[in-house]
Amino acid sequence: LEFSMESAQIAGFDLDLETGQARTTALFRDWFDPDANGESPLVAWTRHVHPDDQARIGDQLRVIMDRGSSSRLEFRIIDKNGVSRWIYGVIVTVRNIDERFARLVFTIVDISERKLLEVERTRLQDQVARTQREESLGTLAAGIAHDINNLLTAAFGQIDMAKLTDSDVERAENLGHIEESLSHMAGLSQQMLAYSGRGTL
Repeated sequence: LEFSMESAQIAGFDLDLETGQARTTALFRDWFDPDANGESPLVAWTRHVHPDDQARIGDQLRVIMDRGSSSRLEFRIIDKNGVSRWIYGVIVTVRNIDERFARLVFTIVDISERKLLEVERTRLQDQVARTQREESLGTLAAGIAHDINNLLTAAFGQIDMAKLTDSDVERAENLGHIEESLSHMAGLSQQMLAYSGRGTL
């Protein structure tokens, strides 16, 4: 069984809670080195839990030990060589014939690569969503700019017609101010088209 676990890169231990004796896999010993300090494997791995996950895992472990229940855990460790790993673990409690909590079996596997892929997938999803939002805004901006340009074209036409048919100096000056304002609006419209990718500044 240990050979099969090692081949599958699964670490773990089987702890007899009545005698304190434990069997550990080579990979578990490589990560946590329980023999170095003569520790129980249960103590050894909890000591290596990442500081940010210790409170959560500690709470879950207390519930498991109090109730004699089983659970799945996902957390980070820092192994004996200082390597940070994401770990998926399954704790199974075993009762004896008297229904007493007698053994604790813990198997864990390194899921760091899967976590990295999840982070990359989330980043790509965010990037796609951001691109779609920008495209939607660009389409909206282009539509508004085209509507404004149509209105401006009509307004400039009316101003040109008024200049040709009215020789009043004061009114001509006012028309000039209106034309300047419309030209400014035309510039803003051109900026909106440039933002949408359908025009140039």
